[in-house]
Amino acid sequence: MARKGKASAAKALMALEALSQRLSDYKSDAKAGRSALGVEQQWMEDDDFYNSESDYGGDGTYTQRPWGQLPAGEAGGPAPLFVAMTRTYTNAASGRVADILMPAGEVGWGMEPAPLADYEGPAGGRVAPSSEEVIRARLAERGMEPGTEEYEAAVSSAMDDVAGTSSELVEAAKAGATRAELRIKGWHESGGFASVVRRVIEDAARLGTGVLFGPVAVSRSSVRVVSDGGGSALELDEDWVPVSRAVNPRNCFPDPGCGESVHDGVYHWERDWITKLRLQEFRGDGRYVQPMLERVLRDGPQGSPDGTGDGRDSFGEGSRGRGLKYELWYGYVDVPVGVLRDCMVFGDGGGEYSEDQGDVVPVRVEMVNDLIIRVELDDMAGRSTRFPYDYARWQLRLGGPESYVGPWGLGVPRLMRTPQRSINGTFNQMVQNGAIASGPQWEVFEEALEPADSIWEVTPNKLWRRKDATVDAAQAIRPIESGMHVGELLEMYRLGKGMAEDVTGLQGVLGSG
Repeated sequence: MARKGKASAAKALMALEALSQRLSDYKSDAKAGRSALGVEQQWMEDDDFYNSESDYGGDGTYTQRPWGQLPAGEAGGPAPLFVAMTRTYTNAASGRVADILMPAGEVGWGMEPAPLADYEGPAGGRVAPSSEEVIRARLAERGMEPGTEEYEAAVSSAMDDVAGTSSELVEAAKAGATRAELRIKGWHESGGFASVVRRVIEDAARLGTGVLFGPVAVSRSSVRVVSDGGGSALELDEDWVPVSRAVNPRNCFPDPGCGESVHDGVYHWERDWITKLRLQEFRGDGRYVQPMLERVLRDGPQGSPDGTGDGRDSFGEGSRGRGLKYELWYGYVDVPVGVLRDCMVFGDGGGEYSEDQGDVVPVRVEMVNDLIIRVELDDMAGRSTRFPYDYARWQLRLGGPESYVGPWGLGVPRLMRTPQRSINGTFNQMVQNGAIASGPQWEVFEEALEPADSIWEVTPNKLWRRKDATVDAAQAIRPIESGMHVGELLEMYRLGKGMAEDVTGLQGVLGSG
């Protein structure tokens, strides 16, 4: 029997490795599909504009620069300045939306009982107190003759019953809605839901897309003091509460064929990182595939979080774990029932699933180094949405005439990219004009004057020799003043700000100037 058990375990491990390869292909397809849409380059550009760090060079290439600088000027001259306007508009936009949806000290939602017509009334159907016509129809269906004294008495009695019962139903529904609202508010407060949603709004404003994960059930422990025979004792309570969290959209990889909604895809991946110490804590945990886990720990991280290098230290040791993290992937996929049985996912259970290989079951997997270290049935598969991810787009990212380009959106930095560059250009011209006009240009009649030190430069207390006595020295050298054109450039600067307000919808929010 022991040998048979070992053989079954080895077979399940082989099946799990084959499933790992198949899911790794899904993951690779998701990464390639998102990259092909160009959103990753867009995120980098928008984030850099938000941080005032970069711009396109004159040759159309994209380069990153130190904070507040554009590419260097011609002939190695000083780099133009980047006016930090995108960050201001982005923060103002996200703050405005967050204050509307999640006002401080308040909740932007409430619960009320459903209309009374949704409750069962004593007349045999779903009726409201004023539905006399419904009551008459019901009584007629029961064989009573309309217009008779008995019929009218029955109508009157039924209406009285409905009025009383309806009042009780309304009060019960109001009480239930109040209790449900208080319960949900308590969950939101304990899970920090307001701060999570604000983070999602900020991501949507900056990158065009914010991602909310959850809610999922999380175990929370609390301690309370109870009386015990004249004394007191501490009692540990453990409860399951729904918790949500914000996910960096850079770490989300939906099915490339999902279209506008991720829930129309067949899988969804989320990337995260985990340390070797945390992975070691999973040893002995029955929820994790121990042979796969040991293999991952032995191999070390495959690559670094920035996607460069193989993670080896200076000694070339195979552990490759010093100071680096493992790439951890959470996947929600559909897997055929037969494959899951081969992997022994069901254990001794799973009898409710068909043996037909064509039937699939939604599962949740965790993968490290392209190996499945945990696989379990998705116990939230009955949710209203296919995956526990909600994508919030600031503005739709249009594609062809038939569809949108994936679930990704456009943020404030992308919308005001042209106004920002206009503001940059105008401001830098003002700075350049200011530098030119900070001192006068000089006109010199060289036939009449020459510097005593032979250096043609205007300096304090400089000695000049007059070569032609017939020429007045004041006429031989004189300043030429140049204008800054501040009025015209300032008007163009304000025009750029006006364009930014128009494209972001923040007219008058940030004031003028």
